[in-house]
Amino acid sequence: MDTKLCLLATILFAAVASQPQPQYEVVHISEYIRHGARTAFLNKLNYSFTQEIGAGNLTANGMRTTYLLGKQLRQMYPKLFNDSVEWDDVLIYSSSIGRTIVSASTHLMGLFPLGIGDNITDIRKNSTHVLPPFAGVDTTFDGEKLFALPHGFKPFPYVVTSPQIDLMFLPAMHLSCPDGNSMANRKTLDLHNKYSYLMSNLSQELTEAGWDPQKFFQIENYTIERTALLYDEMKSYLNYYGTFPSGMNAILFEKLKKVANLNFNLVYSDEKITRLFSNGVARQLIEGMKSVIYGTSSAKFFLYSGHDLGIYSHLLLYKMTSLECK
Repeated sequence: MDTKLCLLATILFAAVASQPQPQYEVVHISEYIRHGARTAFLNKLNYSFTQEIGAGNLTANGMRTTYLLGKQLRQMYPKLFNDSVEWDDVLIYSSSIGRTIVSASTHLMGLFPLGIGDNITDIRKNSTHVLPPFAGVDTTFDGEKLFALPHGFKPFPYVVTSPQIDLMFLPAMHLSCPDGNSMANRKTLDLHNKYSYLMSNLSQELTEAGWDPQKFFQIENYTIERTALLYDEMKSYLNYYGTFPSGMNAILFEKLKKVANLNFNLVYSDEKITRLFSNGVARQLIEGMKSVIYGTSSAKFFLYSGHDLGIYSHLLLYKMTSLECK
């Protein structure tokens, strides 16, 4: 029996994939992750932390989460993620959006911690062969052995594609697939109109709680989309401070969450759109794992750092969730 195993870990910031049976040896892992916690896309509530960090950007808490996720994976598979890892062992694919690139970097720091980096050759520490003699540049090592980079940092190569041609992660679908984007928007609008009746009671409840749609969104009543944007603001605040802003409570937040989940699901207006979000990365995942199985690649780890849109499309196609799912 062949005891070698290639493992695909699709992770939504939950538990890492279950460990295989003892008779198998894991020789490769392909991991598909969403970025860590971010700020809101729109700062309609004018929160200071979103102003400081920037809209839609990874927060320090999000960096910490992705780092710990990597640390957990290293702990589960110590033979795979060891100190002797080399460039050819790891390949990172990332969306071109900053939060996914930084999430990949912080995740890798958990997988491959400081202190395992490469050493320069054992030459005089003040040699110009270590660093060109630029004026004012400090060439000392501060007692850190002969690490090439401070604290023994180990860098890895990334594959990042321009959003105009990125059909793997589709970070800017209006650029990479404008026809598909137009079709998705039309069909999603129809679904929004179909389910708009669900908003009447919640819109009134939000207004009475002090979240006036006229004040924040310049509309008379909350729509599904605007409610989802309000939830986005609430969630980013909760992830940043660990508590709700004044005027929000757990019960109301859960109602917002359900509408936000509905809004998210309406993006996948038919199977063609769903497959568009999943097809590119799925093909790359399969080809990457086949390259390891057939011996054309010796890589131990492929990381795909993308967005929830891509991961969720896989959940839909695997029938792990649906629009009707409660």
